[in-house]
This record gives sequence, structure tokens and C-alpha cells, in this order.
Amino acid sequence: MINPVRILVVLCCASAFGSAICAESESMEIVIGGGPRAGTYQLPAANIYCVHIKSQDIVAASYKDFDATDPKTIGTAAIGVTNPEDAGAKWGSVDVIFAGPEGKGSGGYSLSIPKDSPGPLTLTRNGKSAELTFQGKTKDGISIRITAKCPALEEL
Repeated sequence: MINPVRILVVLCCASAFGSAICAESESMEIVIGGGPRAGTYQLPAANIYCVHIKSQDIVAASYKDFDATDPKTIGTAAIGVTNPEDAGAKWGSVDVIFAGPEGKGSGGYSLSIPKDSPGPLTLTRNGKSAELTFQGKTKDGISIRITAKCPALEEL
């Protein structure tokens, strides 16, 4: 099965309008609570893209640093909700991939919610703005918390 959030990362980051989607006040914070990559990561706003893909009913925030090569640096991150209009529990996915040489990832975490982790995964919308959050654990028990704030979702 194709992961729609991964497709979103490529589309948003490689698109010609990618820089127009980005706003200084967009933010993404990732907290990894165990393992060799434990720490708090504040991702640069210039590389964060927030979108609502109406045709696939997805709301997501993604981050991509094309120049990252340090395996202690996040190269790609995404959080997406695949049922944004449904009341109740949200479904989606979370990806945190660390950088590696020649643009290849050096590993990380990829979770499908609720399959791999019950979450919670939440989406709070206020007009065109949105906040996506996830707090859960990997199968190995490593806690992950992601908060993405999007002052203006790009409607696609």
C-alpha cells in the first residue's frame, strides 16, 4: 500500500509552489523520548509545508531538508490525517526519517495510526489554520510526540 503522507512530502517539497505554501509562523516540534535518537527537534519553518488535499481528504504537515546529511539530523518528517472530516478518532500516519549520505535516510520511525500505535492523533482546525498532534509509542516502546502548527493550509 502506498503511504499518502510520503507522497505528500515529495509533492510539496518538489513542487514549484512549495515556497508559497511555507509561512514563517509554521512550526513542527518532534520529541523522541528514548533510544539513540532521543531529543527535542525544532524544525526550520522554511521547509515545512501544510496542505489539505481535498480529492484524497488528507490534511498534513511535512518537512524536508534536501541538504541534510548528518545522521543526527531529521531529513524528512510528516504527520497526516486521512479522515479529517470524521468525528471521533483520527487515522493517519507519522514519519520521522533521519538524514544520511547522498540524500538517503539513515533510519527513523514510520507509524500508521491506529495500526502501529493507537496514538492519539488529533487535528484541530480553525478556519484555514490547523494543528496536528500525535503522541504515542513505536513497537519498540520509544515515545514520539509531534506537534505541527499550520496558520494557513494550502488547499489542493
